[in-house]
Amino acid sequence: MDTQTLRTFLVVSSLKSFTQTAEVMFLAQSTVTNRIADLEREIGKKLFIRDKRNITLTKEGELFHSYAKRILELEEQSLKEVNSLLLTNTLHIGSTNTIYECHLYPVIQGFMT
Repeated sequence: MDTQTLRTFLVVSSLKSFTQTAEVMFLAQSTVTNRIADLEREIGKKLFIRDKRNITLTKEGELFHSYAKRILELEEQSLKEVNSLLLTNTLHIGSTNTIYECHLYPVIQGFMT
């Protein structure tokens, strides 16, 4: 299950429009339609009731909506936590060679020891 497809599902369910979803997500409408069709095939259930003027979630779509939100929230949280671990162990200092050699090197060397 692709997270971009889940994002597309959530936007469609919020805007109730494939056209507006395509505009907001900077996609072709056919991409939005294909993502929803792929998701419905993968799940094995229709997620939307479509008529000429309205799009509404089916019962299965309403149930899946909460899971899709949770999956994306978990993805975001996991990326934040993993990236925060990487940032806590690294310090990047930018300077010219002259400043580094004359002023920063002794300070950094003392810190490292």
